[in-house]
Amino acid sequence: MAPNNKSLVLVTGATGHLGFRTLVLALQAGYRARVVYRSESSLAKVKGAASIKPFIDDLEYAHVPDMTVDGAFDKAVKGVDFFLHIASPIFDTSEAGGEVRDWQKEFYHPALQGTVVALASALKEPNIKRVVITSSVVAVEAKNGASLAGPNDVKPLPDKETLTNFTVPAHAYVYSKVMAHRAVDDWIKEHPKAHFDVVRVLPGYIQGANELAQNTKEAAVGSNEGTFNVALGNLLSGPKPTAQIYLDDIAETHVVALDKQKVDGGKALISVANDGKGWVWDDFVPVVERLFPDEVKNGILKPHKGQEGGEVAFDVYETVKVLGHDFAGIETMVRSVVEQYLRLKGNEGTA
Repeated sequence: MAPNNKSLVLVTGATGHLGFRTLVLALQAGYRARVVYRSESSLAKVKGAASIKPFIDDLEYAHVPDMTVDGAFDKAVKGVDFFLHIASPIFDTSEAGGEVRDWQKEFYHPALQGTVVALASALKEPNIKRVVITSSVVAVEAKNGASLAGPNDVKPLPDKETLTNFTVPAHAYVYSKVMAHRAVDDWIKEHPKAHFDVVRVLPGYIQGANELAQNTKEAAVGSNEGTFNVALGNLLSGPKPTAQIYLDDIAETHVVALDKQKVDGGKALISVANDGKGWVWDDFVPVVERLFPDEVKNGILKPHKGQEGGEVAFDVYETVKVLGHDFAGIETMVRSVVEQYLRLKGNEGTA
């Protein structure tokens, strides 16, 4: 058998929404991939996905039961050329909080330690050329009266008491991302002679069909809840994240970030649609009505205005430049998420 000369990428988070789509696009771009997984059941979903079938021969697997322990990735990084670290704890935006939660255990430690451990393991593999780390736009904010938040405008951390006593999961999630982002900054400063460089990708609120979802409940978990809430008329109290980005656009951003000829080391790339502004969720309602008139008429879909949403804006110039195209709009997001919902709902109705 002829040797496989494709570059090998280690991918964490490949059993999740963003990570899986990034894995698929990396394979399509000509990389081999080594998938990090924690459970056999989650790995089975990846192996069984239609998009993976043409690339089975380009896949390897690495079992890492706990990504926060020292040396967790030491074996997984052996022989890899690039490291895509996408895995990080997420939250359910429908959670209202109320009960006492251990944010250190639930968000802060996994996000912070998982990132530091990944970089430490990468140092032990001399073949690695670049580590790409997934951050989030929630880690940055506009500074000094600027109209746009840039990729390096990291939010300050509140005091320890505030961090410990949040009552809303989303707030703890935000600062877990801030901690991890700052930890990477510190690591880069402490390792000026590292044999690899680091690029960070900062996604907005990701919308797009999750191929690994096997029912409507799984499809609505995570950020796709935004489009689901609009299409099904679920008016939730309080503002919800906007700054939307189409799944394929942010997955492509990760893959392009591997290319040292297109993206310089040390860069941070923000991905938010509509020139970095996103949309208020009410803007999604007429799109649902126009794309799915029959389903709206018969009550399967119940789009309804009234969902609150903050308006923020981000500097996406560098990302659009390296991608070579603008980000997809509302119609693409709605079509992707709602068509999958209708297909899954139809399957559940005939089961």
